[in-house]
Amino acid sequence: MRRRQATQKKGNQVYLNTLSVSFVNSYLRYMGFETDLEKSNSWNVIQQTLMDVDVADLSLKNLGLLECRSVLEDAQFVYVPPEVQSNRIGYVAVQISKSFREAKLLGFVKHVQTDFLPINQLQPLD
Repeated sequence: MRRRQATQKKGNQVYLNTLSVSFVNSYLRYMGFETDLEKSNSWNVIQQTLMDVDVADLSLKNLGLLECRSVLEDAQFVYVPPEVQSNRIGYVAVQISKSFREAKLLGFVKHVQTDFLPINQLQPLD
């Protein structure tokens, strides 16, 4: 997915989005939620390649789309692009390690109204 992108920056973002969606998908399936990657825009290779949209959504059956936003270690904010600030059931922040081998769920919010959400405003996943 990363190599199919027009620029390295876009490729890196698609890679981070894929990691965060994959991690949240695994976690939610473990917790008993039904997910559907095929209905997730972030899993559509054509949309990733042709559209200049930063999407990291995960479809939850009978619930809607959950946005899985990646953040790197030491980040203070979660970037939430304007195009994904609506039509979501919530937003999960996923911290990706510098080695790209570990991830940690930082928290959740139901709604966002800003491009840069402070990490300290995230709620626990409970």
